[in-house]
Amino acid sequence: MDYQQITEIIVEALGERVQNEIVRDDYQGWIERHLQDTLIKVITGFRRTGKSYLLKQLYRELIEREKAPRENIFFINFEHPLLIGINTGEKLRDLFDTFLMHAFPDMQIYLFLDEVQNVSGWEKFVRTLYDKAKDRFNIFITGSNSTLLSSELSSALGGRVVELTVYPFSFKEVLKFKGIEANDPWGYAENKQKIKLHLDRYIKYGGLPESLDLNPESIRDYTEAIFRKVLLDDIVRRFKPERPELMEDLFYFLITNSGSITSLRSLFKAMRASGKSLSLPTLTQYISYFESAFAFSKIGKFSWKRRSVFNKLYKYYPVVSAFISFYSINRRQFQSRLLEATVYNHLTRFYKKIYYGRDTNADREIDFIVDLQNGEYLKVQATFE
Repeated sequence: MDYQQITEIIVEALGERVQNEIVRDDYQGWIERHLQDTLIKVITGFRRTGKSYLLKQLYRELIEREKAPRENIFFINFEHPLLIGINTGEKLRDLFDTFLMHAFPDMQIYLFLDEVQNVSGWEKFVRTLYDKAKDRFNIFITGSNSTLLSSELSSALGGRVVELTVYPFSFKEVLKFKGIEANDPWGYAENKQKIKLHLDRYIKYGGLPESLDLNPESIRDYTEAIFRKVLLDDIVRRFKPERPELMEDLFYFLITNSGSITSLRSLFKAMRASGKSLSLPTLTQYISYFESAFAFSKIGKFSWKRRSVFNKLYKYYPVVSAFISFYSINRRQFQSRLLEATVYNHLTRFYKKIYYGRDTNADREIDFIVDLQNGEYLKVQATFE
């Protein structure tokens, strides 16, 4: 591939500037803190949450504010059709060498490697650049798989990597995107009805940025397209499960039982009863594939007596509530399950150690117990008033 083709691919990947573009303050702050350090910046998260969007914003800021020449910004999205053949570290190296020949030699080179998990051996390429000239090469990596840092790169570079997880829009970001003021009592009073309408929609569909301007039928189609992309690209092609035809059935089981206390054995029995038999180890592994793709996450039961976690009973939650709205067979307590998933996804932005609580003797349950890691715990119950 020649230099002209590379420039055309970069321009096409950047696309047009979004009209109602917003700055995601938390993520922007993280990027600014690490922009000039020598660490490798890894940005992960579920598909279509805005990882590429952050890199595009940074690209334009580097040119407009930092006066970086675009000849020195290697922005490559590996899902571009013309880059399907760039699937090994060696081919990536050849592509970069072609780009590098036209860069300004005495200035920093920025590498934005978007959806890099599609390239086998990308870790070696990145490590070689880092070892060769970490002060010259400023490297950003994005991927839709949480195993990105459990690879050779993580073990080889140790503490030289920093990671950011990007989530769908929070409700606050949704209001910002819609231009609705709600930061003070007057703003809330003036926009109360709009806020309520958007909150109802947010609880039902979640906050994937591209879905915010779609009607419900289009959101269904959009959600289905993302699900198929995750299933085929992030799970089947990446992990190559022996029985890929069962991955979709497992997804529906997890969605239907979202927010319910579930044991692996009960899930195993339910699938076997429907004629979809899997061994327990295989079932565990297949669930981990969905977790790796950020489609689901799980929490264990917290024991107040032992101040520990009982890891045989879990509650599973999808990354966006639209999965529940469109795919859940179980319609019992439907609104409550949507709200619980929404609250859980909000908590994950701020806390790492989240559990649920259940007193079997008193038949009481606490939706979420958050370990604040200072000896204190936050108890959260998701209910409608």
